[in-house]
This record gives sequence, structure tokens and C-alpha cells, in this order.
Amino acid sequence: MSINGSLPFVSIIVLNYNGKKYLTNCLDSLFKIDYPKEKFEVILVDNGSLDGSVDYVKHNYPWVRTVPLKVNYGFTGGNNRGVGLAKGEFVVFLNNDVSVESEWLIELVKVVINNPGAIVTSKSLFFDLPDLIDHDGTKATFIGRSFQINFSRKNDNLKSAPKFVVQPYGASMLIKNSIFDDLGRFDEVYFTSLEDTDLGLKAWLYGYKVIYVPTSIFYHVGGGTGGWGGQISNRMVFDLTKNSYMNILKYFNSYRILQGITFSLIYYLISIIDSIRARRIDSIKAILQAHIWVFKNTRLILKKRLALKRNQRVASSFLFKPSFFATLPEMINENSIIQTFYKTYYA
Repeated sequence: MSINGSLPFVSIIVLNYNGKKYLTNCLDSLFKIDYPKEKFEVILVDNGSLDGSVDYVKHNYPWVRTVPLKVNYGFTGGNNRGVGLAKGEFVVFLNNDVSVESEWLIELVKVVINNPGAIVTSKSLFFDLPDLIDHDGTKATFIGRSFQINFSRKNDNLKSAPKFVVQPYGASMLIKNSIFDDLGRFDEVYFTSLEDTDLGLKAWLYGYKVIYVPTSIFYHVGGGTGGWGGQISNRMVFDLTKNSYMNILKYFNSYRILQGITFSLIYYLISIIDSIRARRIDSIKAILQAHIWVFKNTRLILKKRLALKRNQRVASSFLFKPSFFATLPEMINENSIIQTFYKTYYA
């Protein structure tokens, strides 16, 4: 396969849940991408929306395949069902609350052609603040979460080269269909949040690579795919909490599990105190319910860990090199940057 020869057929899966207001920008931009129209399809997977999203797309975008689901299967389940209907050799997972640049897809394809065992992922800029970075690559953290490198900084490195990163960004990533199957697809226990961290960690341990492509650019609103519109929902708090513990217990060694759980307990205690001060009682309940869920399902998580070990082809220590794994000062600095950003622009 070469970029001068036949390009691969790509299935672009746009997941939607009550996101009708985002779909015009997303689908209009996809119609204009610099990629042969006979070489890609767009599949809208709808997670049981109640806002008329499916009828809107059928009426205004007849070239988009619609897959209406009766219930909300989350990011993981919805996308897994979309892949089951995809015709492409490659699939792209794309959030509904984005607008892509014309070369967004071809830039991903160029890199994956030269790196056939890789997942490739894009650069994200803020939709309303297009000169600021939303995602410039990702690092994992020892509390099982991840953070976006250069978050909210000025976008001054558009010509930077592709680089290895620990995980893809779920808002825009391309993967070969057969590799996605080899990885077991998205783990549906995650439902939403940190499933891209899980997929990236697993990919590296299975002998694949994850590559960040800064020339593949899209503009991201945030919160549209999950239907929470930029406001952290209680379901999101629950999933972020339980899934962070799942990542710790599935991928870390004994020392790092102890470290991760210790710092997680401190982190979530601080979160509870902050929620008490802000009178966010439902957030406190979500955090506590997540801890109870993890305790009750420890055996399930450990079964997943053993299954990973059986299929692992690369030593786990590989994941903890500095370019992949954030230090405590980096985490503290990132949290400060995020707090300042949202107070400045979204208060």
C-alpha cells in the first residue's frame, strides 16, 4: 500500500447522544475532507437520542449511514456496535462535537500507511478558541487517569513531527479493524471515560504502537458525545473514578498499584471535600458509589488483568518511561492549568 497508489477504505464512526446541535458542523466538515469520497463512509451511531438527531441526519445528510440504538450503550458500547457494521479496512472514532480540517483524515492515513501496526490520533484545538490547544498528545498518570499535553497553550507547533504517545485521544483516532479486534475492542465495562487510556495501554503491551499526528487537526467543543454538554455529569464522575481504579489494577505492578491506590484515595478525599464546600452532594455520592463498585468487582478486574498477562507481548515496565508516564509535579501543574483555564474562559 502506498500513498501514491490506492488509498484504504475508511469507516468514520460518529457517536451521538442527544447531540443534534453539534451535527451540522461535524457532518458539513466531513463532507469537505480531502479524501476520495468513494474511499470512505460515515456512520452515525446514535445512543438512543431523544432530540430528533437520527431524523435530522436522515433528512439533511442522506449520504450518512444512521444506526439508531434503542438505549445508550456509552462510548464503548456504541462504538463497538458501529464497528460491527463498518465496511472499512480502517475505522475512525470521531466525536460528534467536532469540526475537522480538510486534511484531517489524509494526514492520519499517511502515517498509518508507513506504520501498519499503529493506532494514530489527531491534534485537537478548542472550537471556540481555535488558537489554543485541547490535545497535543497524552500521558498516563499514576492514579489511572490521563492528561492532555500542552492543554490550553498557544498552538504554535503545527509543523511538528508525529511522535509516540501512550494512548490515542478518543475524540479522533484511526485504527485498523483487525487490530481493534485483536485488542478485544473497547471494554464495555468502562462505558465512557478513560476507555482510550485502556486501549492505548493494552495496544503497547500487545506489541502495537500509538502515534500522535499533529498535522491531523480538528476543533473540539467538548461534552457533546456523552450528551453532557461540557458540564461534568454524575455519571461521568462515577465512570472516571471507577475506570481510573480499573486502569491501576489492570496495568500497574505491585509497587505502582500501592502507590496508585494511596494517591487515588487522597485525590478523591480532596474531591469530596471540594464537593462538600460547593454543596455538590450528587458528586459525593457518585465518587462513593464508584469506590463501592470497585470493591465489589475486584475479582472481575483481576480476571481482566490475568487475561492481559496471557496475551502480553511487551514488558509492562515499558509503559512507565518518562515520555509516557507523568510525574507528580507534572500532574499538579496540569491541574493548576486546567483550573485557571476554566475560570478564565468558562466561569
